[in-house]
Amino acid sequence: EKEMVIEQGIEMFKQNLQQYYGSSVTLKDYLSANGQTEDEFNEYVATNYAEPLMEEEMVIYAIFDDVGFKMDKKEIVDFTKKEVASYKSDKVTEKTLKEQYGEDYFEYLYIQEKVVKYLNDNAKIS
Repeated sequence: EKEMVIEQGIEMFKQNLQQYYGSSVTLKDYLSANGQTEDEFNEYVATNYAEPLMEEEMVIYAIFDDVGFKMDKKEIVDFTKKEVASYKSDKVTEKTLKEQYGEDYFEYLYIQEKVVKYLNDNAKIS
């Protein structure tokens, strides 16, 4: 899973580069201009993106389980439709998002939303 998260981080970085610079700057160009090797960049992504994200996911899943939430397939299907519609683009589909972020993308967003709502509803602010 860590390798997949690293790949996602690299792909997101490439997309950001393309949005900012267009097709004129590649990842290799960017790294070269910044005096960084591809291996150094990959290590940076692993340490500063993949590992913290995986730790966050473990906490979210642990709270979901501890609270006793259950996966509801119909709710996930409805949630997925709502998420895809929120992009307001014919180019963005359930398939394209799963290809970009992984097969469990919508399930995780569903779980994350339930946990965040639970934490917000039960927070004791003093």
